[in-house]
Amino acid sequence: MERFPKGMIFSGAVLMGVTVALGWGGLGIIIRGEIGKQMRLINGTDTYTGWQHVVVPVYLSLYLFNLTNPDDVANGGKAVLKETGPYVYMEKLFKDADEDNVVNETLRYRQIRTYFFQPDMSKGTEDDIIVLINEPFLATAKLLKEMSKDSSVSQKAEEFLMEKGDKVTMARPVREWLFGEYSVQHYIDLANDTMITSVGDLRLYEEFEDGMFSAMDLMRKNSSDGGDGEWLIQTGRNVSEHFGKIVGWNGYDVLPYYKGDTCNALNGTDGSIYHPFITEMTPMHMFAPEMCRSVYFNKGESMEVHNVEAWRYHMEPNTLNGPEKNPDNWCFCPGEGACGPDGVHSIEACLDGFPRSVSLPHFMDADESVMKAVDGMMPDKEKHETFFDLHAMSGIVLKSSKRLQINHEVTPYDNFPSLSKLPKVSLPIFWMDETMDASHRDIAMLSIIKALEEGWATVRWGLIGISGVLVFIGVATALTRRSSIKVERVTLIQ
Repeated sequence: MERFPKGMIFSGAVLMGVTVALGWGGLGIIIRGEIGKQMRLINGTDTYTGWQHVVVPVYLSLYLFNLTNPDDVANGGKAVLKETGPYVYMEKLFKDADEDNVVNETLRYRQIRTYFFQPDMSKGTEDDIIVLINEPFLATAKLLKEMSKDSSVSQKAEEFLMEKGDKVTMARPVREWLFGEYSVQHYIDLANDTMITSVGDLRLYEEFEDGMFSAMDLMRKNSSDGGDGEWLIQTGRNVSEHFGKIVGWNGYDVLPYYKGDTCNALNGTDGSIYHPFITEMTPMHMFAPEMCRSVYFNKGESMEVHNVEAWRYHMEPNTLNGPEKNPDNWCFCPGEGACGPDGVHSIEACLDGFPRSVSLPHFMDADESVMKAVDGMMPDKEKHETFFDLHAMSGIVLKSSKRLQINHEVTPYDNFPSLSKLPKVSLPIFWMDETMDASHRDIAMLSIIKALEEGWATVRWGLIGISGVLVFIGVATALTRRSSIKVERVTLIQ
């Protein structure tokens, strides 16, 4: 029984030491270690499978701007627009990936998207007739004006196209405007006609090559060729901070479209994944193919999403502003003194000159002159802001909403008489809201981590108490025995 107090003291001390080690940092180190192992894109792992086959529903809500006064616009009047929709599509996402490069820790892939209309979630049907500006007609007038100064050639081309049914604006069903596509074969016929070939080479836009066109063609394709382009990202195999980082797009390690390195830089990820162990000082970027540029996000408020603590990130308000408000954006200006208005970003350079721009929906945060140039704009931060909610330790995106507006840069073309009176205006075509939530697997994992952290925060104090009691009892017992032995010795002496 002599060893009993020593054993109790030793057990209590060990329990206290282990509890302190785990309770004040140790458990966190273990959890971080496991997260670091999981957050790597290595073929055969759960993380890779979940990244390649996105099982959570992703919804794309599209709102079209119906042009209610097309004749007025053709004669130079202000466009009166009425938002229609949403027309909601569920996206099936699959990444067609090559084998990862172990040496460079990189992975090359194409994002394959397939869209399925959701009538129950939509306001309207794909048969709704919508009037929009005739983008191919205007864009071809632009090409012809750049190709030849001979106005007679353009006028003959205009007559040719109008005989085929083209005009300034067109009325078509939603399904044709968006994904159904409509024929532009007569534009190909025009480019091959001797009245054009005798003067020059009319190089049509790539999106015309198959003889079909839709409003979504210049953004994403509902096909197997990867409408978002070819991505090259880092796997995070050896360095967790590299997880998902973009290092190449469509064969470029920097974009070739703008005038400076800052604007051409490929920063961040695709927005669906981020590396673990994010801090408040971690810069957060996303490369958006629809915008043909990288964008920066600011950390906002803390909140709970799916009962998990998250940080909300908002797109930097100055992202689409000109160099007067955002000096870093000087290199997005197409020419000296040719910067567009605040809040509107030209993507013509990325589209071989196709006259399009992007903005926030309803020109939110744009220059007032842009919004007042058309009727029907009602910006609302709650409805129109881009954001994502992030679990900082894991880097898992719990919820996201990407919201962008696509505009046609309308300008009068004097080489096409029917287009000579058009107003010069950024004309909204549609805006999109792409939403995604984390998978049940990720939410379950984060819930377990939360339960462990919260439970251990309580249990550790109990274990500290128990270990303290063990040490106290051991010491008290030892002291009592020592006192008893002394008494016995005194008695024997007497």
